[in-house]
Amino acid sequence: MKLEFSILLVALVIMNNFLGSVASGHANYTCYSDSLALFTDMSNNGANKTYHVCPNTMWSTGDYDSRTNKFVDGDWPVVIMHSDTKVLCGPHGHVADNCTIISKATGVEIINAYYYNKGPPKFLALQNILIQGFTFTGQSTNSHIIFSYYVFLSEVDLTVRDCKFIDNPNARAIINVEAAGNDGREHAVIENCLFQNNYIGQHTNLKNQILPNAGLIIGFDAPEIEVYGSQFYNNTFDDKIEFSALIFAPTQKYNSQQDLFTSDAKVTIKGSCFIDNKGMTYSLAESTNVEDAGNRNNNYASQNEFKLTDVDRLCNGFTKQNTVKSLPSCSTDGFQEPLCPLWEAPSATPSKAPPSATPSKAPSATPSKAPSKTKTVTDTSVSMILSCHMIGTTVLILSSTFLSYFM
Repeated sequence: MKLEFSILLVALVIMNNFLGSVASGHANYTCYSDSLALFTDMSNNGANKTYHVCPNTMWSTGDYDSRTNKFVDGDWPVVIMHSDTKVLCGPHGHVADNCTIISKATGVEIINAYYYNKGPPKFLALQNILIQGFTFTGQSTNSHIIFSYYVFLSEVDLTVRDCKFIDNPNARAIINVEAAGNDGREHAVIENCLFQNNYIGQHTNLKNQILPNAGLIIGFDAPEIEVYGSQFYNNTFDDKIEFSALIFAPTQKYNSQQDLFTSDAKVTIKGSCFIDNKGMTYSLAESTNVEDAGNRNNNYASQNEFKLTDVDRLCNGFTKQNTVKSLPSCSTDGFQEPLCPLWEAPSATPSKAPPSATPSKAPSATPSKAPSKTKTVTDTSVSMILSCHMIGTTVLILSSTFLSYFM
């Protein structure tokens, strides 16, 4: 009996010592509610890091000021400068944890650290980047929402998972991966994302000009784009865009004398839904590689409207083309599922209005009071096991509930 009491007493002491960092028998994680604090740590910590944004955080990104190399009149975007960087909403990257970025400017910027005085001016490959569990909305300044700045980038390798891109009234693109030069590698993987009620529009300073190519998901020069289990619903392109597709893999290698593109682009689309989209030139997705080896299967396409009226050129599916003058080859084989394999299509008119692109009070880029850099949050999904060793006996305390039975 005395031995059992001694073991219990030691267990209680150990439990008391742990309560400062582990609450109610659950593990903790560190998260950010301040965008500038996240930028500071991400720029200083180097590669192979995981960062968490606190649940129910809302940021409204400001405008970039080239004179000060800062974002002003709003929050900082998520700025990624190192490979093997993961940015998650909440402990596990679930969109239900409600991390929202209102993108006045870019929401996520992938860029060489040199531009923030964190590295030398040399080419850099940014690989294994993950953005997971965020909602992006309110883009009204014709900027890219997720964007890699190509200068001094030899490669960008990005995965966007379990994100929502909804109610963006004037975006330049939703996801744009760009690397430098003709040999730069561009790779984007999109998994389980929702693209709804987005307008790909004209720049406010170019209202009377024809705009170049555009896409919700696009690269710069022969990108590899993979889309899995995602929904494209009620997205619209401005009619002044020269060429547009929801997913577009262009190339910069064009011989005008031969009217010939050279491209090794690759587009894979699986298990996705394309419903009620408007203003694409003649197809849902386009590659500039006529030998494109990507897979397109198990997709659903319905009620999409195209800009061209020539029905012989319309393609409610995927096109490949390596010249400007010739007709593209069309394939609808992978876009004929009888029903959307994902969730039910949401209402075209949301019951709740989306957040305003301009908050009622713009947050300061330089707060008058230094914010707390991080929060320590309890993740209630992880159980803790404490081991107490005494007189050769190991006692496992499975939870604080177990101890309360003896108190």
